[in-house]
Amino acid sequence: LQPSPTGTTLLLSKRTRIPPTSSQPLPPASSPPTTKKPTTTTTTTNNNNKKPTRKHQKLRQIRLIYCSSQEAMGPSHDDGTPFKESDNCSPVSLYGRSKLIAEKHIKSWAAQGATDDEPGPHSAVTLRATGILGDTYSAFEVFKAISLGVLLTYPGRCTAKTSFVHLNDVVHALILAMTYSKTDTFLIGPDEPMSYQDLIDTSCECLGSYKPLFHLHRIVVRIAMTLVSYPINAIFYRKKRQSFLYSKSSAIALGKNRIYSCEKA
Repeated sequence: LQPSPTGTTLLLSKRTRIPPTSSQPLPPASSPPTTKKPTTTTTTTNNNNKKPTRKHQKLRQIRLIYCSSQEAMGPSHDDGTPFKESDNCSPVSLYGRSKLIAEKHIKSWAAQGATDDEPGPHSAVTLRATGILGDTYSAFEVFKAISLGVLLTYPGRCTAKTSFVHLNDVVHALILAMTYSKTDTFLIGPDEPMSYQDLIDTSCECLGSYKPLFHLHRIVVRIAMTLVSYPINAIFYRKKRQSFLYSKSSAIALGKNRIYSCEKA
């Protein structure tokens, strides 16, 4: 919960459930608990009740920030055209489909009580972040494999392009979303995509490691990742989420473009 001068912002992460909502703003986190019943303030003139003005509506508005993912949209267009917020989403994984379903429920929740002239008591900002450069993410596993010198071959042609965003940029987007009072969706990603080979080569240069020796055919990569994924996940990821790098789905994803436009954001 993030209290702000214009209401209360609810940040929803992967494991956070949406609590029962109320049109009344919650007290700041620093305030002591109170047992008083909440009161509702109405504006009256000449003993006639009027609808709350836009200013009053904004003061008691509850905003929700949902951290979604690029997987809610699925791979971008084969011709290299960047994917935009207005394009039709086609998620290919269960994770992506669950994100898209959550987005629809949140938009429906935010639309309650809104009219053409006045905003409702709720608003929601959805941030679709691309691949994040941070610990425990797929790119981090690539960096770790390069630093250990175990990435000896390129997994396929590696010509497809991907979009990785820095964790600091995602945090900056969350801070900006706290001041945004409308219901909207934004893609949070880099200015330009890069190919998987560029990602590997640049990582090798930064980490002082040798570049992979040759390109392994994508079919061989799929078979190899399928075979090694079970023992690696059983040994190293028993109580954690499964490995991104050593996965059959990751081998398939290497052949798909993930190019997204952050122009709107």
